[in-house]
Amino acid sequence: MAARICMVYDLEYSERRVDIPTEFCYMYFTYFVSERKKMSSANEIQEEINSMVEGNYDDWIIGVTDDPERMKINCGKPLSWHKFEADTEIDARKAEKYFRELGMHVGEQGDDADYVYVYRNDE
Repeated sequence: MAARICMVYDLEYSERRVDIPTEFCYMYFTYFVSERKKMSSANEIQEEINSMVEGNYDDWIIGVTDDPERMKINCGKPLSWHKFEADTEIDARKAEKYFRELGMHVGEQGDDADYVYVYRNDE
């Protein structure tokens, strides 16, 4: 049986086909795309997260941290983990506050936080 084809986006947002089993597509996206993205403003972070969660805010947890790798371990290494680097702590906290007010669950918070992280609530 042939593997199903999975569509993913590379860092330049151009479509390319990746011939991997569909159950690994989400992990591929998380590792090769989300883990490398650098965002600058709160608005850019909000746009990116909104496109991922598709209005299902209650299904996601958001937080801010200065050490996303440590925080990922503290949160149990969820497969749906995404991190976004902000230009400033103010941008990171502004993005977190925006989603908190929309009903997203709040995770652990770090000091001097310049990263926003999100992951699915069911992991």
